[in-house]
Amino acid sequence: MREGNKRVMERVKKELVRMRQQCETILVKYDVEEPAPGSMPARPVYLIGQYEQYLPGNTA
Repeated sequence: MREGNKRVMERVKKELVRMRQQCETILVKYDVEEPAPGSMPARPVYLIGQYEQYLPGNTA
């Protein structure tokens, strides 16, 4: 039983790392250019809110 849990946790950790990398890629892409006035903001709020807990340096 315990061995199964360990495997599940490893899979979860890998998935979180993958999500974080994906998120950082998205954030970098949006941060590169300054948006034109009235256009989409540089950092979409829904992405920040959804993934900020996985970003490096976040202590929340």
